[in-house]
Amino acid sequence: MSVVPFGIINKPKAIKESVIIFQPLGPVALSHRSLTLMDLYCVNPECDCALAHIDVLRHDGEIQGLEPDLAEQKVHQVGEIKYKAAQITEEPVRLELNLDNGAVSFPGNYRAKKTEEEILDQVRQGLTKDHISIFRRHRKEAKAWGNDNYWQYADWSYLKKGIKKGMCVFWNEVFPQVKPWIFKADDADYLAADQYCVNPSCNCTDVIISIHRIHPATFSFFARLRALACRLIGRKAPPEVGHADIIGTVKYNVKTGHRKVDAVERGRHEDLLRLAGSLLRMTDGLSGELNRRYQFMRDFGLHVTKQRQQQAASPATAPQPQRNDPCPCGSGKKYKKCCGQLR
Repeated sequence: MSVVPFGIINKPKAIKESVIIFQPLGPVALSHRSLTLMDLYCVNPECDCALAHIDVLRHDGEIQGLEPDLAEQKVHQVGEIKYKAAQITEEPVRLELNLDNGAVSFPGNYRAKKTEEEILDQVRQGLTKDHISIFRRHRKEAKAWGNDNYWQYADWSYLKKGIKKGMCVFWNEVFPQVKPWIFKADDADYLAADQYCVNPSCNCTDVIISIHRIHPATFSFFARLRALACRLIGRKAPPEVGHADIIGTVKYNVKTGHRKVDAVERGRHEDLLRLAGSLLRMTDGLSGELNRRYQFMRDFGLHVTKQRQQQAASPATAPQPQRNDPCPCGSGKKYKKCCGQLR
């Protein structure tokens, strides 16, 4: 699970709504006057976790210039998150706050030191309902932000072998909250999903559209019983959905608009092409949207390839390519014309 500092999601609000617990309360005796709580969140839009991940920074006096910094090297680091602040002399302590019930704890089976236990006690005593309300608002904004940005923080290592072999990636793998297109043809319902080649060295301009026929849901006795049980315990009943049989796949060229059959699972070639034509006619702006997605997925392929290169180079330092060497991202360009321009 990738967590992102709220300071990256909305830096002005993170500064304005900083949560600082001043002075130890009760019997806890700490040498530092205050704690600053830096909140991080899971930004996967499909995950319904109710956690705020908190990095607690203990310091003397009023702190200035506190912010997550992913570029600086001489800063405090927790996992992949680095911090810079003048008065901080210790590593941050990571806690988890359950936003449903306000419980604060260490992650998992973490074995805390005595000083960390003292920090946990201070946070538990100093955290107010107003603080928790702030974190709830931040989580809601973080989830909304994740709709467009989660892909940058997800782990795509499972794609590393498939990219070179021409593996295609579905759009809703990258943006899981985006649903496939539903359209009608021949008095039946159909579903269409789009996938893209993400190999940076491939120059193809095709989008592969898979077309499925949807069969209506059947509400069995057990499905109704499960829905009743969910209502009794106050949970939302899972939706009853039908199933979809794949008809086949069509290649759509985003440059020319030409369509050709890629594979047929059921029926005839002519029927599959006719269904693809119906999809394009009945979905407003689909051609432009497919072109936009195609361009994005080219950049996504570069992102995944660079992520793979970074993982391969860590912890050892990879040799720096020369200006005229092939770019290690796999784009096929010279380094000076590709990633070398970013340095």
